Amino acid sequence: MHMTQKRLILFGTRHWKLTDIPREIRDSLEVLIREFQPDIALEEWSTTQTEKSGLADVCSSMHLSWDSIGTPPEPRYKTFDYRDAADFPNGANVTQYGPLPTQEMREEAMYGNIVHAMSSHNVALVVVGLAHLHSMLAKLSKNFEVKGYAYHLEIF
Repeated sequence: MHMTQKRLILFGTRHWKLTDIPREIRDSLEVLIREFQPDIALEEWSTTQTEKSGLADVCSSMHLSWDSIGTPPEPRYKTFDYRDAADFPNGANVTQYGPLPTQEMREEAMYGNIVHAMSSHNVALVVVGLAHLHSMLAKLSKNFEVKGYAYHLEIF
């Protein structure tokens, strides 16, 4: 007897809070939830974030469970931010990516959090930062059936 593989629907986007999530992103999340009917929504969300995520609010309105698969605020998970933009002016919106070993460690932790969450679910919508979409699809495809999506204007 062949068991059906668990499914993950990945959506790469920015980390939208309840107070700043654009209507277009909210609509996109609602479409993905209606289309794939996940058992749960999982999100790369900071454990120090005091504000509710936009996805968590969408899930609440659609009666879907939400959980964070983000990493804790430990030094080993610290990545570059706006202060690491070299000589770019603040208004340039350019930051340095990485460091790569730290990003890889964060993704491995998120991977473990997803595997743990999926022990009691069959289908999940997984929202990650756009920078993680490709590599998380590659990592997760080893053990799950995966599909990846991103809001068009965020990548082109």
